[in-house]
Amino acid sequence: LAFVVLTAKDGTTKARHGVRLLTFVPGKLMCDVPQSKALLADLGKFVGTMDAALENFDHKGAHRLHMWDVANVHKLKAFFKFIDTKAHLDIVEQVVSRFEKEYLPVADALPKCILQNDANDHNIVVTDDGNAVAGIIDFGDMVYTTTVNELAITTAYALLEKEDLMGTAACVIQGYTAQRPLSAGEAKLLHTLVASRLCQSVVMSSYSFSQDPTNTYLLVTQKPGWAVLEQLIQMDQAGVDRFNALAATA
Repeated sequence: LAFVVLTAKDGTTKARHGVRLLTFVPGKLMCDVPQSKALLADLGKFVGTMDAALENFDHKGAHRLHMWDVANVHKLKAFFKFIDTKAHLDIVEQVVSRFEKEYLPVADALPKCILQNDANDHNIVVTDDGNAVAGIIDFGDMVYTTTVNELAITTAYALLEKEDLMGTAACVIQGYTAQRPLSAGEAKLLHTLVASRLCQSVVMSSYSFSQDPTNTYLLVTQKPGWAVLEQLIQMDQAGVDRFNALAATA
């Protein structure tokens, strides 16, 4: 990272800008290729391997309050006023209530490390043939937090626009746990944490769009995000248990 003074197109205005030079990762973005079961499993494997490698890494910059940290989902309440319908508000309130009852009381005892924290298919690079994960980009949301949140984030985004939620989740979760097994305590939180990340996505994007209505990228997960949330909330306890068991028995 370097800071340089650049001249604007008008030839007179100058301003100081931060400039980063990054290594190019060849391949395609995962959002641009068919997401087969094998690719989803490889995604889980890749992220699990990454978390295992970062397990003993630390940096003071990652110890920060971040609204995109799943551990802070209960703080979304300040942004509820930006939710568009009463039905959507009811969904988010249900998820946050479960998060407060299930996650917060045990959070301090769960394993923690620094996470990439944004493994969505716009940040996953795959090989040119689309058969395997080649890398991950965009580390701007890195944070020190509960490790299982990384799997929840990866699974949440993988579920978007999928018809078979359980089958899709199984691919990602079992790929991940083959590299980094979950404890029973982590596994039983997975359904709630996946729903929590989707709540973050739809609520924070609604807020951000209200601040910048020209940036339609902010809404990329809105429609599919609400659709998946509705299906997750409609699962009965047996369905939730089956979802969590994908990690517990992997």
